[in-house]
This record gives sequence, structure tokens and C-alpha cells, in this order.
Amino acid sequence: MSADATFDPDQIARYEVAGWRAYYDHRWGTLLRLTVTLCQEQFQIPFPRSLLAAYEIVRASIAWVPVEHDLARVTEHLTRFYALAARYAPLDFVPQRVAAAEVRYWEANRRLSGQRDDPELTLTLTRLHGAIFGLTDDEAYASAEWRVRALISLDRITGGTTADAERDWQQAEEGLCQCYRAIGRYLTARQATADTTTPTRSDDYHFVTHWRMQGTPDEVIAVLADARDLPRWWPSVYLDVREIAPGDERGIGKVVELLTKGWLPYTIRWRFRVEESDPPRRIAITASGDLEGRGVWTLAPDGDQTDVTYDWRIRGDKPLFRYGSFILKPLFAANHRWAMTRGAESMAIELRRRATSVAESAALPVPPGPNAAASVAFGALGIVSVGLLLLGARRRRRHYRNERKVAGIERATQDQFA
Repeated sequence: MSADATFDPDQIARYEVAGWRAYYDHRWGTLLRLTVTLCQEQFQIPFPRSLLAAYEIVRASIAWVPVEHDLARVTEHLTRFYALAARYAPLDFVPQRVAAAEVRYWEANRRLSGQRDDPELTLTLTRLHGAIFGLTDDEAYASAEWRVRALISLDRITGGTTADAERDWQQAEEGLCQCYRAIGRYLTARQATADTTTPTRSDDYHFVTHWRMQGTPDEVIAVLADARDLPRWWPSVYLDVREIAPGDERGIGKVVELLTKGWLPYTIRWRFRVEESDPPRRIAITASGDLEGRGVWTLAPDGDQTDVTYDWRIRGDKPLFRYGSFILKPLFAANHRWAMTRGAESMAIELRRRATSVAESAALPVPPGPNAAASVAFGALGIVSVGLLLLGARRRRRHYRNERKVAGIERATQDQFA
């Protein structure tokens, strides 16, 4: 998240309430204009891309109006909108995940109209705000509550029970102001923390990985928390794991020593210590050794699936990283992405294995192993490089000897005619 991941909450609230009015009055042109402005203000989408983004969200809203709507069409427009937002917004989210969360909120909002005290509505809003702004459930809950209050005011207007429509519109706007202020406080606080850890050296790295797993957060966290089992289900990366200290009953204080590798032909020896453990939602570790830094696993349920995010801020302390990152940083980053892709594949296989019988699990594919082909390729490349260096050195020596011979002949000729 960049330093610009903030917005004016009061201004956003004014635009959104004006958009609500346009939506319920079916003034689609006005809704489009206001949505263009919201795209620019909230997600920093430049014109004319903001016009395309607004078109997608308005089309989704229009498609949603009929009770018997085309859900696939609604989801498609929302996904396109959030794909544009993700391209320009200084936020890190998965468009498909946010679109799915938006649809669940729209469905709950329609079904629970007049029943705003139902906790399901607050929960869907909490998950939506968390998906967009990268907040935990606890962080997003206050903003969700304020939005529900705004919806209660809206219900009085659209349901014909309001005694003062303008006053209710003002209360709806105030609820949205408080909603976005709550989000803004967390974004500002997070940015202040990020400013102190922004990579400033060539060997500083920051990776954010997203997985979407078929299973519950409890099932996923059970796999991640058992460090000693990593070489079995994630063998492409974890070559050896040894538990040094077990930690307390939640695993806090656990210390694990690891030998890992990726696609490139080098290994990394490091340790991690579990600093935070809040299963099944979050595990935070600190790393030392060849890697120095902090990693945070965050899990959130999404129907029968789990969204997994790994935020990894590290500094390479291995000489290869310290002295090679200046030139090879893109290659090292690609190596990490390869490792995490293999991890997603391995996690999916492991979850299926744990959910099936012993006989059925025997038919499952084995997890991908270490990339021996890359090691052979780089080894061959190394041999070729050394060979070329030796050949070059041999040619330079031969050239130097020939030059000495020529110089000797020239001197002898000069002495003869002197």
C-alpha cells in the first residue's frame, strides 16, 4: 500500500449518497457521472479509464435491479470494475474475491431489507470492507456497523416510513462519513507503519501472495501450523525442517530451523519464531539467518473456500542477496513467486488428502518436488560459463605471447639496421 492509500471520507460519503439517490430514482446518467467521480476519488482511476470503470459498476447495478437477475452477468461486470480499480488503486486486493464479496453483500442487503439488525448483514459488509482495504474482521467491523446505520436511514426513505426524508438522507450521509473515517484511520495507521519498513536497499523485498483454497480456515491453518510436516506436503521448497522450541499452547514462541530452496540452484538456511497466533485467522513470524524479516499469514472464510494472504517483508542476509540483488533482484523475486505457486498447488493436494479416506488419497497426485531440472540447467550454464572464461583466458594468453614475439622481431630488426 502506498502513501496515497487515503481519501477524503466526507467527500466520498457525499458522492455515494448522491449516487444512492440517483439509483433509486433510476437516473442512470447522473449515477454514471457520480460513479466516475467516485472512481477517481476513491480508487484513483484516471480519466477516461474511470469512465469505463463507472460503466461496469453501473451496468452491474442495472443488471441487479430485477429480482430474477442474471447473477453471472452481475459478477462479470463487478469483476471488470474491480480489475480496473486494482490496476490504479494503492491497495492490494484480488478483483474476483472482492466481486464475490460484493455480490454476497448485495444479496444480503436485498434479502434483509427492513431487518438491518440481522448480524449476517454486518458480517457481509465486514468481509467486503476487509477484502477491498486489506483489513481484518476486527478492523473492518466498526465501518460495517456505521454503514448498516446508513442503510437503516435509507430503508425509512425507500420504505415510505420516513417522517423527514431530507433528515434521513443527512443521517445516511453521516453514517457513511463515519464508515469511511473508520476505514481511513486504519489505512493511515498502517501506512505510518509501512513507511518505517519500506524497502530502501537492493536486498529488501516485500511480497504479498494470495491463495484461494477449497476448505475452511481451520483446515488450512492446521496444515500451515504444523511446521515439521512442511517437507512432506511442500517438498519443492522445504528440504529440511527442525523444531528448536515448541512454544506455548497456541504455538507462540515456537522456533523452527529450515533449509529451503526455490527454482534457482541455491539454498537458504534460516529460522522463524512464531510471534502471533490467532487461529484460524492469523499467524505472524519473524525470520532470522539468511533471511531477516517478518511474515504474516491471514485467513478469511469465503463460503466453502478460504482466502489466504501471505505478507512477507524480508532482507536477504546471505552474501548472494547482499551483493547480487543490485542486478539479480527480479530473478530472486521470480524465484519466490515460483515457490509460492508450488505451495498453492501442494496445499490444494494436502487439503484434498486430509478430506478423503486413505484408499482415496492414494489416487491423488503427489505434490511437486524440488526443481532438479533448473539445477541441472544452471549447473550446465555454470560449466559453460567457466569453460568460456577459460577459453577467453587462453586466447588472451596466446594473443599476449604473439604480441611479445612480434615486439621481439621488431626490436631485432631495428637493431640490425641501427
